[in-house]
This record gives sequence, structure tokens and C-alpha cells, in this order.
Amino acid sequence: MKHCIIIVGLITFCNFLQACMIKITPEKTSGNLNEELKVTISVRNQHIPCPLAINSTEIAIDGGSIINQTDWTKKSATEYEKSITVKLTATPKTIINVKRACDIKTSQATAQIDVKNNISTDFKTLTQTIKETTTTVLNKLGQLYLLRSNLQTLNQLEKDPKLKKQISNLIGELDSILKSSRKLATRCSLLLKGL
Repeated sequence: MKHCIIIVGLITFCNFLQACMIKITPEKTSGNLNEELKVTISVRNQHIPCPLAINSTEIAIDGGSIINQTDWTKKSATEYEKSITVKLTATPKTIINVKRACDIKTSQATAQIDVKNNISTDFKTLTQTIKETTTTVLNKLGQLYLLRSNLQTLNQLEKDPKLKKQISNLIGELDSILKSSRKLATRCSLLLKGL
């Protein structure tokens, strides 16, 4: 009987010295640069009451930043959970560190997310946008040409305000499209420099 009491006492003492259990669960283990991922953090206290408040849990992100987070939710007497949204801001990886520096024992967990700089996807999207913009410009130029060819003289333009307004609107749209095209060309140039 004496040995049973000693064993139970040792087990209780060992449990008291254990650190909190921390689990970090990203929604996926890899992502693209500037992508936002949801991460769930779970903490299970090994001793009750834990002398360290749950809000004292430290969360550090290397290669990313927290852009949104929930409060800690109590799931049971010993378990808490929190969700954070992390923006991946560096390649090749983002590291999430969660630490609880308790007087009894410090506990820590780390999760890693592989980060890719997906220039090829950006380039494909940009190429598609340029194709669509070029098609739009050509269509607008065709419409402008047809309207212009319908004019016999400049006097006819002065006499038909509806036609004059159509041409003015088309010229405004073309100007807007050309400005967008300049922005796309600049973005394309920056993407090519990044390769």
C-alpha cells in the first residue's frame, strides 16, 4: 500500500511539472507570397489552475504578419483555442512560434509554412489582362473608325450632337484604356525584373 501511495504521488508530481501542450494548425502547409492563411492555435493546460493567464501566450511570426485574430475561446476546463490570419510576406518560409513562459515550466511550439514566389501565375494573369485590354482597345478603335467614316464633313458633326457625344465618349474610354495599359506595362516590367 505504501508503494502505491508513493507511485501515485510521483505521477501527480510529474504531471504538475509538465508544461502546457501547444498545437499550431495552419489551414495548409504551403502558400504563395502575400497569401493570407488561417492558423488555429490550441493550448491545453497540464495543471489547474495554471498560474499564467491564457492572454499571456506569446505569438511571434517570422516571415509573415498577423492581420487578424480572434480572442481565446475556452473549449474546456483546461483547453483554449484561438484563430489568427497570417499574411505570408517572405520566401522561402514563414515560421509561427507560440510560447507560454510559465513559472512552473515554459512550453513552446513551432509551425512552418513553405512560401513560394508565384511569379509565373502573376505573369499568366498579367498576360491574359494585356490580351483582353488589347482586344478592347482594338474594338473601341474600330467603333471610332466606323463613326468617323460615317461623317461626311465636319459640319455634319456640328449638326448631330448625338454622334458628337458618341465620339467623345469613345475617345474618353480609349484614353482610360491607354492609361490602364501603361500601368500594366509598368507592372509587367517589374515582374520581369523579379525573375
